[in-house]
Amino acid sequence: MSGQTAVFVDGENIGSDHAKAIASTAMALGPVSIRRVYGNAAKIPGWDAALGFRLVHSQTGKNAADIALSIDAMEIALTL
Repeated sequence: MSGQTAVFVDGENIGSDHAKAIASTAMALGPVSIRRVYGNAAKIPGWDAALGFRLVHSQTGKNAADIALSIDAMEIALTL
C-alpha cells in the first residue's frame, strides 16, 4: 500500500459537512484507499450518507470512537 492514503475521522468531533473538504485534501496527498468515520451512529447524523466514507459504529461511552479509530489505524499501519 506504499504511496496510498488512509483517512480516519472522529465523527463525534467533526461534522459531516466537512466530508467533501476532508476527501479533497486527502486525495491531494495520493490515492485514498481507506476512508472511515468513527462514532456512535445515532449521534453523528450525515456521516452515513457521506460519499466514499464508511461509518464505523463505535458504541457509546467515553472515548469509544477514539479507541476504535486508534486500534484500526495501528492495525492498518502495522499490516500493510
